[in-house]
Amino acid sequence: MRLKLDKKKVIAIIGIFVVGLIFGVGTLIFKGIIPLEIASLEKYKQAQAEKKSHEIGPLLNLEEIIVNLDGGGILKTEITIEGTNDKSAERLKEKEVFLRDRTIAVLASKQINDVKTTEGHLLIKEELIHEMNEISKDDVKDVLFRNFIYSF
Repeated sequence: MRLKLDKKKVIAIIGIFVVGLIFGVGTLIFKGIIPLEIASLEKYKQAQAEKKSHEIGPLLNLEEIIVNLDGGGILKTEITIEGTNDKSAERLKEKEVFLRDRTIAVLASKQINDVKTTEGHLLIKEELIHEMNEISKDDVKDVLFRNFIYSF
């Protein structure tokens, strides 16, 4: 036995299904079960704006650093370290030689492909902040590249 559906009923069933699907997905996004890239982008922009709005911490300039890259190539850079507060400036200055040594070790472990992209710069920056904070007990707020030149 065959069921005979006319076009109006088929369209109505499909319409109800689509509306239900949209409602269900919308509910999952609203509850945060399904992440929405736009929401993540907005949170990222908000975090960046908050970061920029904070006061600039004390700055410590490291002397020029030139390293041989792992696998060949040379990197020449000048770095400024931003401290978290005025007290951190003194502690960073006291540990400058250790911060410089750790910076050289991190940079020398990189390959040319790690340093030639913007993404690579950001990853190096994050690694330097992490490594420097291990030495300075979280006194480093940011690492700023004043100069970043590489050669094969």
